[in-house]
Amino acid sequence: IDEVYPPAGCSPPGVPTVIAASGPSLKEGIDFFASHREQIELWALPSSVDFLLSRGLRPDTVVITDASYYAFTHLRIAKDQRIHLTMPLSAARGSWRIAARVSLVNQETPVEKLLLDGAGVRAPSIPAQGTVAATAALLALRLREAPVVFTGLDFCYRDILSHVRPNNFENWLEPESNRLLPLHHQLFSLAAEQAPTRQGRIRRTLSLDTYAGWFGETGRTGENRIFRFRPSEIRLQGIVDIGEAELRRLMRNNGGR
Repeated sequence: IDEVYPPAGCSPPGVPTVIAASGPSLKEGIDFFASHREQIELWALPSSVDFLLSRGLRPDTVVITDASYYAFTHLRIAKDQRIHLTMPLSAARGSWRIAARVSLVNQETPVEKLLLDGAGVRAPSIPAQGTVAATAALLALRLREAPVVFTGLDFCYRDILSHVRPNNFENWLEPESNRLLPLHHQLFSLAAEQAPTRQGRIRRTLSLDTYAGWFGETGRTGENRIFRFRPSEIRLQGIVDIGEAELRRLMRNNGGR
C-alpha cells in the first residue's frame, strides 16, 4: 500500500448508506438503487462487486476483511477501475494488482497498532467481527449519521442459488461444466450437500444460521439505524425490514438529494 486514502463517506451526511451483500435478493432491488444512485452512498461486500458492475453500479467503497486468496478473486473483475477498498492490514493482499485506492480499518490487534503507529496512520477502530457484513455496518454507523440499509443480506439459499448472478463462485464451476455435468447440476449438488435443510423455497445451513444470529446481535447495537431492503425469509433481530416506500421516506427525511 503506497498511499492510504481517507475513509469512505463522501456523500452528504444525511444520505443513507446502502451496503450490498450478494444474496439472491440483491437482484430484486437493483433497479431501484440504479434509479436512485445519486441519493445513496453505495458500499459493497466483495462477493457483490461482479453483479453491481454488471449493472453499471460502481460502489463508493468495497469493504473486505477476509485474508484468504478466494476473497480477493471477487475483485479481479474491477481490475484497473481504481475502486476504493476499505480493509484492515490483515485482509487479502493484492490491492496494487487492481490499482485500488485503500482506506484502512484498525481491528485493534497488537500488530496493527504497532504498524499503524509506526507509519503515522490514523484509522477508524472496528474490532474484528464474525462476518464482513457486521464490520461494514459498524463502520458505517461510526463514520456516518444516516441510516444504514442492507440489500442482499439473505443468510439462506434461494432454491439452489446461494448468491446473486453473475458471481465469482460460478466462474470456478463453469470451466468444469460439460454435457454430462452441466452447471445447474453442479449447483443442485452443492446446494443439497451444503444446505440440506429446506424450508419452503429456501435452504438453510448451520453456518448461515450462526452468521444470522451474530448479525442480529450486531443489529441490537445499531442505534435503530440499521434496515434491510426487500429481505429474505430469515428474520434478524434488531434490524427493521423495509420496502421501497419506507426507503424513499428514509432518503427524503435524511437529506437525500
